[in-house]
Formats: sequence, structure tokens, C-alpha cells
Amino acid sequence: MQVGPRIRSLRLEKGFTLPQLAEEAKVSVGMLSQLENADENSANPNLQTLRKIAGALNVTVGDLLGKAIAKTRTFIPEKLDRGLSEFLERARKRGEDLDEGVLQGCYGMQERDGAPKTADDWEFLYKTIKMTFDTRRRQ
Repeated sequence: MQVGPRIRSLRLEKGFTLPQLAEEAKVSVGMLSQLENADENSANPNLQTLRKIAGALNVTVGDLLGKAIAKTRTFIPEKLDRGLSEFLERARKRGEDLDEGVLQGCYGMQERDGAPKTADDWEFLYKTIKMTFDTRRRQ
């Protein structure tokens, strides 16, 4: 599906009128209308515009473009760093719901030079990465 019809479809699915979405995305009604009605060769929005529209619709730019997001398989290494293992155990005992994407990054980082060693350092790293991801997801 082309980007314009995809935007229109998502807009209608979310219950937005054209002016409501334009206001929420902070783009002009004219631009949004032009995008929705453009043929494949004339619709050429920039990435910033796509991000604004995607954010207003609470979807990803990939969703707007109709691209399937590549799924990676979950990887849990056979051996965890002692500090990382302690951090995970403490977090699970507290009943924390840990973000799998952030954990995947931690698993990969444990093999790098300068990787955290203590449970406290792993917790700090995890929370820092999660906060960064959460901030970007809201933008």
C-alpha cells in the first residue's frame, strides 16, 4: 500500500478527521490532504513529516510505509555475567517487568571491554537505556 492511502486508512481507523490529525501532528491540513491523495510517484514526504504523523497516530514510520518490522529472535546467553545475573534476580524478586529489547542489549554488552560488573552498575545501565528508549518512543 502507498504511503498516502496508508495514512488515510490509519487516520480513519484512529477516528481522526483530516484537520484533527493535522493539528495533532503539527502539519498543515493542505500537506496532509496532498499526501493522502497523492499517487505513488508524487507523494514524497520527508522523514520529519512522517515522524510527526506517525507520532500523532501512535504508530511507527514503518507502519506508515507499510513495512514489516524485522523480528529478531530472543537470545539468552548460556552464561550471564555475575553482576548482570544478580541485577536480573533482584529485579524479578521486586516484580519488575523488564523490557526485553533493553535486556537483549545488555546480554550483548556483557562481552564488551568495560562492561559493567556489579549488579548496581547493570541496573544503572539498564535504567539509562530504558529511559532513553522510552523518551524516543514518545517523540
